[in-house]
Order: sequence, then C-alpha cells, then structure tokens
Amino acid sequence: MSPDSTHPGRLREVLENFVDSLGTTVSDAHLVERVLAGEETLTIDALSNQPEEWTEGNLIWPLLEAVGLNREPGRPASQRSAAGTTQREAPDFRLVERGGEFVVIGENKSPNKIDRAEQELVGDYLSNKAWPDYGIATDGFEWVVYRAEHGGDFLEFSEVERVDLRPVINAVARDLGYLGSGSIDDVNIEETLETFVSVFNPEGLHTLLTQTAPKEFRDTRTADVEEFYELYIELLFGESDEHEYDTCLRDDIQAPPTATEEDRDLFAVTLMNRLLFIKFLETRDVLPDGFLRTLVRDYEDNAESIPGTLYEAYIKPLFYDLFNTDEGERRPKLRTGRYADVPYLNGGLFRENVPNESQYNLVDRTLPTVIEDLIEGHRLEMSGQNFDPAILGSVFEKTINHIGGEEGRQKEIGAYYTPNDVTRHLSEQTVDPKVKDLFVEAFVEHSDDDAAEYVRTQIEQTDLSEILRHVEDGAAMYGANPSALEDILDRLTGLTILDPACGSGHFLTTAMEELHQVQLSLLRGLNGGEEPSPQERYDAKQELALHAIYGVDVDDVAVEIAKLRIWLKIIEGNSWNEEFGRLPNIDVNIVAGNSLVGFPVRGDVQTQFGAIDERLPTLAKKRRAYKFENKGTRQEVMELEQRIRRDRDEKFLRNLTHTFESEVADVEEFDALVASIPDGELHPTVQSVKAQRWDEDGDTIALSEEDKEQLADAGFEWQEWRDTNKSATLDVGGRIQEAGGARGELAEHQDIVDDLRRLLDAGFVFDAVERQPTRYDLDQITGKPLHWDIEFPELLPLEEANGMHPEIEFDIVIGNPPYGDILNQNEEMFTAPYLTGSVNDVSAPFVERQLQLTAEQGYFGNVTTLRLIYQSSLEEFHDLLRSTLAPARVACFGMWGRVGVFENALVRVALLSGQKNTETTGAIHTSDFTVFNRDNRQHRFESLEYSPVDGLILRDRIGGDGSGGPLLPKIGGELKRDILLQLKDYSHTIFEDRYEQNSTEEDEYPVWRREGAGYWINPMMEELYEAREVEPVFFDSELEQKTAFLVLNSSLYYVYWMTYGNQHHHNWTQLSAFPWPDESVIEEYEDEIVELADALWSRMKDGFSGSSFRMTALRPIIDDVDVLMGELYDLTDEQVEYTQRYLTDLGEGSARAGSGDEDLTYNPIIAETD
Repeated sequence: MSPDSTHPGRLREVLENFVDSLGTTVSDAHLVERVLAGEETLTIDALSNQPEEWTEGNLIWPLLEAVGLNREPGRPASQRSAAGTTQREAPDFRLVERGGEFVVIGENKSPNKIDRAEQELVGDYLSNKAWPDYGIATDGFEWVVYRAEHGGDFLEFSEVERVDLRPVINAVARDLGYLGSGSIDDVNIEETLETFVSVFNPEGLHTLLTQTAPKEFRDTRTADVEEFYELYIELLFGESDEHEYDTCLRDDIQAPPTATEEDRDLFAVTLMNRLLFIKFLETRDVLPDGFLRTLVRDYEDNAESIPGTLYEAYIKPLFYDLFNTDEGERRPKLRTGRYADVPYLNGGLFRENVPNESQYNLVDRTLPTVIEDLIEGHRLEMSGQNFDPAILGSVFEKTINHIGGEEGRQKEIGAYYTPNDVTRHLSEQTVDPKVKDLFVEAFVEHSDDDAAEYVRTQIEQTDLSEILRHVEDGAAMYGANPSALEDILDRLTGLTILDPACGSGHFLTTAMEELHQVQLSLLRGLNGGEEPSPQERYDAKQELALHAIYGVDVDDVAVEIAKLRIWLKIIEGNSWNEEFGRLPNIDVNIVAGNSLVGFPVRGDVQTQFGAIDERLPTLAKKRRAYKFENKGTRQEVMELEQRIRRDRDEKFLRNLTHTFESEVADVEEFDALVASIPDGELHPTVQSVKAQRWDEDGDTIALSEEDKEQLADAGFEWQEWRDTNKSATLDVGGRIQEAGGARGELAEHQDIVDDLRRLLDAGFVFDAVERQPTRYDLDQITGKPLHWDIEFPELLPLEEANGMHPEIEFDIVIGNPPYGDILNQNEEMFTAPYLTGSVNDVSAPFVERQLQLTAEQGYFGNVTTLRLIYQSSLEEFHDLLRSTLAPARVACFGMWGRVGVFENALVRVALLSGQKNTETTGAIHTSDFTVFNRDNRQHRFESLEYSPVDGLILRDRIGGDGSGGPLLPKIGGELKRDILLQLKDYSHTIFEDRYEQNSTEEDEYPVWRREGAGYWINPMMEELYEAREVEPVFFDSELEQKTAFLVLNSSLYYVYWMTYGNQHHHNWTQLSAFPWPDESVIEEYEDEIVELADALWSRMKDGFSGSSFRMTALRPIIDDVDVLMGELYDLTDEQVEYTQRYLTDLGEGSARAGSGDEDLTYNPIIAETD
C-alpha cells in the first residue's frame, strides 16, 4: 500500500476506536486520564484482560493494518515447537514485505512502557545474530524504529525514527469528550498522522531502513570520527586543520640514539593505545572514573617534590610495574594509595613493545594535555555511550594512513580503510558457511546412520540465523542433542582465521564478532534459553582471541593497533574484573612481517620445507605455554624465533634459484649487493649485466667510442652491426669461463667486481642485472620476511608429520590487502616465481598467497581491485581462481562520480570469495557492475546476485574462442544473463563484419566513436569535434550507419559495455564484438531506423556543448531506441525494461536517468508501430 493510498483519516478512525474502547472498558475515568497523560499503566484488573494483548488488538494491530504492513507472528511457523514444549522468548510480531526479503521484528508493550519495549527489542533480539537487523518498539503511543549495524568492531544500534502519537491520541480523546479541553496542548493531528504514514507505510519503512538510516549512520560516524581524529592527530603529531596546540607528543619524545622515525611513531601510538585502553577501563568500572586525570593533577600538585617527568614518575610505572605485574610481586610502595585498586591485567598490552622502550621519556609539555583534553576530556559518544570503541577503529585506520603518507609509506602499503558493509559481506561469505559446515559435521556425527543424510540436507538448506533460533529455542533436533551443541562450541574455537594484511584489525574484529554471536546462541541453547553471564561471555571471546584469530601486517604501528582492538573486543559487552583472570596473551597472534616474502615458497620454484627444524617443536611449546598458561615471557619466545628466523632466511634464499632483472644505479647500491653474495658465488648469483649511459633526464644515450673501450676492457659486448649502440652486456659466466681458471675463480670474481665498480664510478648505469635474490634484497623489502611456520608453529600438526615439515593452513583467510603497482624491484624479485608474478599489481600475488594459506574446504574472502577481473591480460589470474575455488564469487563495484566502496579512494573494487577446492575445476560467478549513491548503498550490497561467466566470456565475440580478450563478464542475476545469452545467439555476425576502420572512399558512411565513456557512449554521425580519442568507423550504407548509431546509443549496448568494460574505456574489442542484427529485421524496420536516428542525432547536436552532449534530456528518445533494440535482437518486454532502467535510480538527471526536461516534445516512433 502506498502512502498516498493511506489517508490520515483512516488512522484517526483507528485512534477514535481505541479511545472509545479504553473509555468504555476502564470504568475509572481518572485512570483513563492518567494513562493518556503517561502517568500510569494499564492493569489486568482495570481491563479484565492482559494489558499487552488488549493494546495489540485495539491499537497496535489496527495501526499496522491501516498503513498496509503485512504483520505475522513474531516466531515463524517453521520455528514453533510442539504444544507443551518450552521456547525462548520471541518478538511480538514480524513485518514481512517484498516476498520475505525485507523483515522487521517488533516488540510491543501496553501504554507507557515504551522504555521496556526498547530495552527488550535491542537487548534480546537486535543484539542477536539469530534475528533480523531491523526492529520496531512500541507501546501503541510511541513508535520507535531501530537498526542494528554489523561489520564493525562491535554490534551497534541506532534509533532511526521516533513518532509520538500521544498528543494526537489525547486530542482525539478531548474531541470525544474523555478529556477536558484545557488539559492538552493544541496539535496538528493530520500532520502527525501523515508523518506516521510516511514512516510506517511499507515502501517508506523499507527506504528508511535500507537507504536513509544507513546513510545517516555513515554521515554521523564520519563526523564523530573526524572530530576525534582532528584532536588526536593534533596532539599526537601537531598536524590538525581544526586545532592548534603549542606542542605535540611526537616532539616531546626523548628517544634513545638508535631510534628511527618509525620507532618514534610506534612509541607514540603505543602510548596512546595504552592511555585509551585505560580510559576504556574507567568507563567499564574497572578503574575509578577520571583515574588518569587524578594522576595528572596529583603530579602537578607535587611536581617540585617528585623526581622525573609525569611519564617517568606516574605513567611508566603504571604500565610496567602495575598492569603488567601480579599484585603479589609489586614493590611495596605500589601496593597502597592511589595504586591500591589497580588490577593486574597482563595480556601483552603493557609489555615493552618498542626497541629499547625503557630508555624513552617524555617531557612534560603535551602529555598532561593529551590526558586532560583527549583521553579524559573528549567524549567518544555514540548512541548514549560515553566511550565508543567503534569510533576508535576508524580513527586508527586514518592514523595509519596519515603516518604512511607522511613517511612515504602509504603508497608502499596501499592501505585503505575497510567500511563495515564490506567486512560484514565477506564475513557472511566466509565465516557463516564455515559455521554451517561445523553444524553439519557435528550433527551428522551425533546422528544415527539412517538419519545422517536427512540431517545434512536439513542443515544445508536452512539459513544460519534460522538455525541459531532453533538452537536457542531447543527446537527439534537442535534441542534433542546437547552433545552436538557442545561439540560445535568446541569446534568454533578450533577454527583459525587469518588476515595476512590486517591493518588495524577491522576484519579480525568483525570475524570475531560473527563467531561470538554463534557462541552466544549455542550457550543460550545449552542454558535453556538463559543469557550467558558476563564471565561466560568473556571466556568465550578470550578463547576465540587465543585460538582462532591471527593477523599479519607489514606496518608495526598497524599491528599494535590491531592488538588493541582485539583486547577491546574481548572486554566490550561484558567488561572485565579480576575474577575473570588476566587478559589473554594475544600479542603473539598479531605479528609484523611481509606476507609475500618467506616460506612457503610459491610458483615455479615451490619446494617443501624439508625436514622439520628440531627447534620448531620447542618454539611451538613455548608459544603455547605463553599464550594459554602465561608461563615464560614474550622475550624468550622472540629470541628463539629470531634464531630460527636467521637460519630460515638463508634456507629461503637457497631455494630461490630463479633469476630476475634489477637496476643498479650507483656504487653504494652495488657494494651492498656484492657484500650479500657469498664468496665464490658471484656466478651463478649474477648471470649478466647490461650497462648504459643516461642523460640528466634519465634517457638512454648512445655509447661513445671511449665508452665502448671501457666496456670492452671489462668483457662487455654489443651488437657490432648496429650503427648506434646504447647498451652493452657482460656475460658473467662467459667471462669466468674464458679466464680458464689461470688466476683462480675467486680472483676472477674479484676482478669482475672491481671492473663493474669502476664503470659505475665512470657514470655508467647497470640497467638490467640478471641475478638471483640475495640477502641484500631481503633487507630492502618493506617489513621483514615472514616465514609462516615459525610465526605460528602451534598451528602445525608436528606430531603427525613423521619428521617432514607440514604446510601451515587456516580455515578462513580474509582481508583487504594492498593493491596497485607498489612493489619495489627487490620485492618483485620475490614475487616473480608466483603464478601471478607477471601481473603488475601487488593484489594478484597477495590473492595467490591467501589462497595458498587457505585450507582445503576452507573459505576465502578478499577485497581487491576490479582490474583483476576486467583486464584482458590476466587470464592466468582467472585460471588461478578456477583451479582453487569452487566456485569463485566476485562482487563487482564501480564508481558513481566520487562515490564508491571506499570513501577515501577512487578505486573500482572486487569482493572475492569462495570455498577452496583444488580437486575440481571450479567456475567464476560474477555480480553486475554495481554502482550506488550514498542513499542506496546498503540496498545494493544486500541485493547482490551472481551468475557463472562460462559461455559468456568475450573474445572475438561473446562466448567465442578467438584471440581477442578474454574479458570476463560482470553479470549478476538471471535476467541479465538471459540478455547476454540472447546477444550471444546473435553473434554469428558482429560489428567488425560490417565496418572498416580506415577508408578513402567518399561514399562510405562513418560513425565516430569515442575511446572514453561515462554514462553514455555518445557516438556521432558527424565529427563535431576533433580529439585524439575520437575515431571513425565506416559502413557501406546509410542504413547500416544509422543502425550502428542507434545500437551504440542504446541502453542495450550500454549494459553490454558495462558488462565487459571498466566504466571508462570504450575499446575496439568491445565495439567489434557486439552482435549485428539480422539483415531481414533491419530491412523490416528501415523507415523507423532512419527516422529515429535522424531525430536522435538532431537532438544530440542541439544539446552539444563543444565536447559533450546533454543526453539526460533525451531519455524519452533513448527509451524509444531501446524498444527498437528489443525488435532487432528479439528481446522480451521484461528484458527491454531492464535495459531501460539500468543505472537510472541514482537520482534525477544523474547517470542514465532522465532530467525531467519538459522542453523536450517527442512522439515515440517505435511504440506507434507496435
């Protein structure tokens, strides 16, 4: 029912009936007045009925019916237990719209109990993964719409809309004589009821919850983040646009002489992390409110008698001697006074983290201000909370990018903040199916053989949220088998989840939240529906953090922030007290390193580790003792790791026998390279050297005779037959062989090195040194090499390995690794052996590494650049997906202006996911090229559809096997796939068969095509302007010319172009491969084609601005063109309508939507002929 069809008068009638029922049912007129005034509640005695049921029947249900909402019982029939069985509480009602795709739950109470309705809606249902994300709380008088926000560090809830009908109900009661005229204020009844209709009619409610509310949440969150970030970045680095302090924390650091800028940044961020965590403990009553402020003021009051700075005297002991020391082991003076109630936390957060951290100090200029203005003074608010960790997550992401950009590292690491809807989508594609697998495995194992297949089918065909509701209710087999639930609970913490480019840990906290929601449902089921206690919640999350969550990042600062977010995640929602036990040592699960460089080796040189290093079981034992029993120290673990790592680096290099060409431009770089080559191994380490001379602009110049003489003396050769030579090459092995060993091979090696150094001193440049990787290259990579076995040896099945080194693997690998051409030449040397090593984008080898680390039948989820999908030269990457995932699912996202998946980057994004299965060749399934505005972003994410690309890959034609392309299609749902299949059926003749690119004939008929395109292809029948990217194609007749002109302007062609293109380039492959209509149909519609082409071209010229066309005003003509395309390509009406609607919902006059230009008068040509 549309809002227009719901007249406020209908709602007034409902309210009048309610007031009459209230007045006639309740005999006490004063009670009626007090209920209407909000001063008293209804009772069973007053109504002779249950107040909640009476309110439902007389007010709530009639109002829902009046606005056209489809109300159903709160518990679906499929989830109701048999009579006599106990069930967990369920919402009072559900609103089910759009064929079940849009569900809102409702919790209602009797009048004047709205607070209780809101508490139960949020606390019992929206906070539970088993229930939908949208809800309404009402007592009949007040109506409140809520929305749950997933995908962040924590589950959040926002009040979307509140409509108060009490003034209207009171006005109606006055008009009916139940209240005196002077007892209420005047109210615009119709306006309030219109507001109610606009919010609660089906279409309005859907728009509110799926478009308006998500946008407002993002906008509010962005503003909150920006406000805190500006103060944070000013006090930390002195670089805010909004604040100006005299000093900043970075400038106050007194670091040891060996500290680098990265070390100083790490110290500053680590200090801020610790202070923020302490503030978090204050808000959770673990520490007294204002604890840090009290320390500052105590120091300032006694500064003259206290030796040392605030950091030395108060903060540093707090970190190392209190939070990190058991109370029984503390110095006596730290056991009383202000420190008496400071708990022992442990957990690695307050251990020394920066090299030589104990030698750092801070002068007293900024630290007191940081604590007063930022930590204690700024309210990190969201939905009434006085400390919102979710805001910190976003601030941390921005901080990493700030530090990276400042130090030139942002481009190196390709970091982008991952929005909540992305982390949630990929968690649902990876964590949720893995959890369902656990349910299948456990219940099948706990079932009789005869029932096993039935159990498997039932679980596989049921949505996870519905399974969890069954578990909580104890319904059917889920309640009959508690042993299976206990088994699943154990298996959950046995899962391993990895983000190998974790940044500040957003994906890890999202995945942890997904698993924790499942834990809670299982605990409720095992507890007879009762809520888990705070201790049970804490223990459950601690188990996840210790056993399941693993992260790696190349940036040390990011790693420290990720650890903090995990610690916050463990405490949030249940707080912490000393009875829970120490905080877990999760710091060994989140480590710094370069995920692409290290064992296991990839690609052509892939080898096994060989025999197990005898120290590895000891390292695994030490790590387990540290993590699970708090025995030993992190330092002991790190020292053993470092000893093994040095040997592992050397073994890693010995396994890399491939060669790679690198550039050496100066003597310093050359000497460092040579120093890393073992004696006597100059060859085969270095195979050849190509020398050149460059001018001051870096361009290669011809070699002079003097140059050739110097090069010849060193054994270089060049092509004598050329008139001009710009380079010469030394065959290192050839020179050694020619020397014949007369002076000894080592001496010849040294002579070669000396000769090469002289050439560099003389101004030559070695443009291409073909060589094997060396220690020098490892030292030049971003971060340190990461050998997966020694980082997480406790995950290796060492006892079952029979002496041979097993491969490390994870059940779920997820994340947003870097992308772009950001690797230096030394890093490229290590990615060269990858199957995707030739791809000029770090994202491709990252995906390959992630897939390698994913266990068989495990799940993979990744954010990457869409270039990996639409670029035609990446067939080896597509083959990798097919050979590893079954199927590979790709959600494809474009840009609408500057609006895309990432708000801080103009990047077209692909979300890759799938289950690993290397035993079969899988398929690739793609979504449509999804574009959204700020309003419909969530709806786009929630309505993604996928179809297989097989049979529709574009080469010389759709589904062809020629040499063109290959271009993967971005398909989406079945309707679009059917359109592409129809075009494939018409591909026996294609555009290339009908046009010529070059012509000197005057009687040929051109159509000009632009290389670039946006929302319109804009072909021309005359060359209205000249540009490099504008080129003609020539047809043999006017009819062919005008047919082509209309086809290229059609929405059908635009859909095709978006399917195979990158939303920017209109290339020859796409144009030439488009199917040409059957000649008989062209001839049948000849008159209409000519008339329509002339009309369109005339209007295009009228709206031409010198370089662009005003196409939105011509939408009615384009619609007519689209009808014609339906005739030319035998499309159904539904298919034609799909093409006409394509990208028209981004706003009036935006994208391909019409502008509503009333000046255009146009009578359809094709519609009249049908």
